[in-house]
Amino acid sequence: QRHFTSVVKQLQTILQDAGKSSYTIAVGKINGAKLANFAEIECFVLVACPETSLLENERDLHVPVITPLELDIALGNTEWGK
Repeated sequence: QRHFTSVVKQLQTILQDAGKSSYTIAVGKINGAKLANFAEIECFVLVACPETSLLENERDLHVPVITPLELDIALGNTEWGK
């Protein structure tokens, strides 16, 4: 759990440096209904253990759910494949 906390803190710093707002939300298994409660959020970054990191029915999600690496790429901090 300490590892997750450090990852979340790193993500908050990365997003703040990019001028983006961030919220930390803890939920169980992710599904479209849960995420729909946060209509103002444009993208979710999933920080989870391997057992819960796989998303079921991704088409039911109204916004992208990405990994920390994908966030880094989207913000231009990392190049794909490096």
